Amino acid sequence: MTVRELQSMFLGYLPLLYQYAEKIGIELTLGDAYADPTINHKHRKGSYHEKRLAQDLNAFLKSTGKYLNKTSDHEQLGIFWESLHPLCVWGGRFKRIKDGNHYSFGEGLIRIRGHNVIIPRTARTEQLFKLAA
Repeated sequence: MTVRELQSMFLGYLPLLYQYAEKIGIELTLGDAYADPTINHKHRKGSYHEKRLAQDLNAFLKSTGKYLNKTSDHEQLGIFWESLHPLCVWGGRFKRIKDGNHYSFGEGLIRIRGHNVIIPRTARTEQLFKLAA
């Protein structure tokens, strides 16, 4: 699967997240999307923002306009996002720094002998990758 194909799939899933947010009373606005790898930006080097495969979303409670800035505020959206496709990754599950408003596509994609393979994230597969590293 090419990066362009992944970008196209990613774009197809984002409206579903938006519609779900509307349904549960959350208004979304766009945060960071693309981060140019040739300039200094706040995202880590190699970030999926550099590949146009990540979108940060700002969430607001529709009833009050309250800004939902905690990772826990995004949990319901994150769980829904992850349910859409095995490559939908929610930043609220990141191990080092929780990034609750980060929604990406393809961070679970692994290349084995030149082929892209989707491997579900489980405690066991994470152990295996640590041993192999």
